[in-house]
Amino acid sequence: MAVVDVASTKLLSVRTFEADECLKPHVAVLVSDDSLYLVCEGDHETDSVVLVLAPATLETLARIPVGVYPDGLVIAGAEP
Repeated sequence: MAVVDVASTKLLSVRTFEADECLKPHVAVLVSDDSLYLVCEGDHETDSVVLVLAPATLETLARIPVGVYPDGLVIAGAEP
């Protein structure tokens, strides 16, 4: 995963994920409170997670367990 300043095209942060933290990163959603949610698709057989990341550093702030094979994310009440 990478954070890029699109105005300057400068690469700000880069992060890879170990399989035990986020297997198959799939969808990222930035919400109005500056939290970044990352859906980890997983192995399609066991429960997976959604990670809450710090947008600037991509540091993991929280892990939210979810069901098998999450494929998207909608956050109710969040502004795009």
